[in-house]
Amino acid sequence: RQRRRISCLLLGLAMTAGSIALPVRTAEAVDAWAAAAQALGVLAAYNSSLHSLLSIGNNVDAQLAGRAQDLRENGRDASDHDREVVDRVMGQLVERGRYVLKANSL
Repeated sequence: RQRRRISCLLLGLAMTAGSIALPVRTAEAVDAWAAAAQALGVLAAYNSSLHSLLSIGNNVDAQLAGRAQDLRENGRDASDHDREVVDRVMGQLVERGRYVLKANSL
């Protein structure tokens, strides 16, 4: 009787382990040309987005329009002190020429 219980337990464990191990997916071949074309498409999309963002950063009119839109949608900061501190720090950085971003630094 004990031997039968052990046999049933071992058989159950073997079936469980087999059901987990057996449904392994087969490997599929990858078309190298399709993968390369997809990578080039992703690179082109990235470069296009980067160029758009960098051109906005270099366009004063776009920056002023963005500032006006931000003020319309969000209003001014409620804290006068915070505004004064940020304006003072940014003024110091800009007037001394220390606020420079490298190209492609986004």
